[in-house]
Amino acid sequence: MEKRGLDGFFILFVLVMTLVVSVNAQSESFNYEGVFGDIGTVYVLNDEEFSNGNSIEVVVKDFFKVNAGSSGKEICYLWIDELDIENNKIAFIISRDPKRVELSLGETNKVDIDRDNIYDILLRFDNINEEKAEIYIQEISEKMSSKDIFLTMITRNLLIYIIIACVVLLVIILIVLLLLFFKKRKNIGKPEVKTIEKPEKLKDIKQKPKKISEKPKSDKEKREEHIIQKAKDFVSKARKKGFTDEQIKEMFKKKNWNKEYLNKVFQ
Repeated sequence: MEKRGLDGFFILFVLVMTLVVSVNAQSESFNYEGVFGDIGTVYVLNDEEFSNGNSIEVVVKDFFKVNAGSSGKEICYLWIDELDIENNKIAFIISRDPKRVELSLGETNKVDIDRDNIYDILLRFDNINEEKAEIYIQEISEKMSSKDIFLTMITRNLLIYIIIACVVLLVIILIVLLLLFFKKRKNIGKPEVKTIEKPEKLKDIKQKPKKISEKPKSDKEKREEHIIQKAKDFVSKARKKGFTDEQIKEMFKKKNWNKEYLNKVFQ
């Protein structure tokens, strides 16, 4: 089962990387020549005209054919794809390093057609009149700024970056799933360990002895306790007045108190 899971992961990885390579190859080699459909006037600019710059009135579907490229001149086509009269905009499709360039009236755009970070063509939208637009086209050789190089790189490779990010995310998900699978498989068959609770301490088990309920006192016993308490109060007062215990006992004997009661009073 482990081998099967790893083989599936490897096959998926190979398929994704093949897709990345094929997408990149198509973006490099695709050429628009001969596939634009209906075309208008084709303007062929020789090297001198292209180098000096030309202002030309064009309509939708007109073509420019020039030799351009800083790293080696090759034929390049610029096709007028759209002319928006209401919003004063024009759009070109450039065959080398296929891209679509939009310009507003008065706007200038520089294009690098061979990905060497050097601008090769300058396009400017000068005027618009009814269904015609006046554009200026010129060959240039101007090094791109670091900022433009970074933005161009991001734009060109955006699809590749998205695919790579998806691949990385997929790999992470597969790794997590595999780890969970192996962990679950490792735990299968293991006996369940149950913890045995320790017996309670003996002192906790011992029950507290029950209190023996006392027998309620009779009326006679209550009267005797009351009389003895009164006698004790009398003895306490007599002692404070200076009488000795013998003198106090004589007082009680004259009142016919028996010895048992006297012992309780003088305890």
